[in-house]
Amino acid sequence: MSAGDQPADASGLERVQTLEEGAAAGCVFCKIMLGKLPCKRVPADPPDGPGGDAWIINDLHPAAPVHWLAMPALHLPRVSSASDEQAYMLGRLFLALASAARRQGLSDYRLIVNNGVGAGQTVPHLHVHLLAGTTMGERLV
Repeated sequence: MSAGDQPADASGLERVQTLEEGAAAGCVFCKIMLGKLPCKRVPADPPDGPGGDAWIINDLHPAAPVHWLAMPALHLPRVSSASDEQAYMLGRLFLALASAARRQGLSDYRLIVNNGVGAGQTVPHLHVHLLAGTTMGERLV
């Protein structure tokens, strides 16, 4: 059984929590945002970083010439974990991506959100993939 196949209560990562709590439970993205793991940040407005709403980083295993991951600066396991309390933060996540894309001169890109292991989510921290730099067809999968 892989870490992604564990029951929700086994990992401690399937609940909304602070970055510190998520990192302590083993969340890679929480560790990155706390500076415990390296990453290549993508500049964005609104400002990202500690105290910001969103972080955008380059994907380690890109599926396109431009492949970014945007994540909230809160351990939110997946879209279905969100509540009305996170609505503003989720909006800021998408605005940060749009800003970063504009800064890089990107006008055409694909955004993907996987919700759960069965949908292809490999890290239990909500993140949005931005794919660009190549022509993509209408087919999604």
